[in-house]
Amino acid sequence: MTPQLRSRKYLEDRGWTVATVESLKRFPDKTKPVCQHCGAQPQVMIRSDLFGFGDILAFSSANVMIVQSTTRHNMLDRWKKIAALDAARLWVSGTGIAPTERLLKIHGWYQDGRFWKPKIKLITPHDFEVTRCADFDDQDEAGLPF
Repeated sequence: MTPQLRSRKYLEDRGWTVATVESLKRFPDKTKPVCQHCGAQPQVMIRSDLFGFGDILAFSSANVMIVQSTTRHNMLDRWKKIAALDAARLWVSGTGIAPTERLLKIHGWYQDGRFWKPKIKLITPHDFEVTRCADFDDQDEAGLPF
């Protein structure tokens, strides 16, 4: 089961209405030749996140949330990607959709014995100002900026 499917189930079990908003786009692979028999061009598949940072869109009666789902090991890379996007900063700024709150979370899945558990980071406007990802040591869980 993928991290995205785990996140979907996790949210649905907690009453959220969930939709996958990551898309898979196909483009001609111009580095490979056309098939000599049928003339078909080989394709390359590229994943595309909503606004560049969202895999899942979820809503409840009071909130709208975008979730970036990954493994715990890749949470820092996902945060770096999100931190560089103006759209993510605008999403968490909370302006424009009142009284609904817009949430942004990263779900980092890891296996604890036989069970899968999420490490969840709620991204706030403050995170864009104070998190220093360069100081993170991948081997030091306590040093994780979230």
